[in-house]
Amino acid sequence: MNNLMSWRLGAGQVTQLAGITYRQLDWWIHTEIVQCADPAAGRGCDRGYSVYDLIAIRAAAGLRKEGASLQAIRKAVDALRAKWGIDSPLHSGRMLVINGRVYFVESNTDIWDVLRGQLASNRFFTLDASELARDTIERVTVIMAA
Repeated sequence: MNNLMSWRLGAGQVTQLAGITYRQLDWWIHTEIVQCADPAAGRGCDRGYSVYDLIAIRAAAGLRKEGASLQAIRKAVDALRAKWGIDSPLHSGRMLVINGRVYFVESNTDIWDVLRGQLASNRFFTLDASELARDTIERVTVIMAA
């Protein structure tokens, strides 16, 4: 089996997997909302997208679907890169959209209003029931095997 991280996907595969149009993808690349591993060498040349690129593209598509404007996403990505030093916030961070605003979830207790550069909330709790279920099954399996 090939190394998943070395795979390169074409624009058609990426748009299909992300549920976006080629025009959206092209604009997002052009405006640097997302990046691609192998940029086109010139007009008429194909770009190559890595799995990481696809994750970021799907994240941007998800944020758009939940009501974040392209401008809000772009500003959030730029701020996270500049202020927080996060090179690829769309595939290495947790973001939240509330009423069209983009927030960055820094930890299980801190949510940052990215554009204002301030803490939005430091008193919340999220429960990922599916992760809790997986962990519980793993722990029970270990105990039962002993």
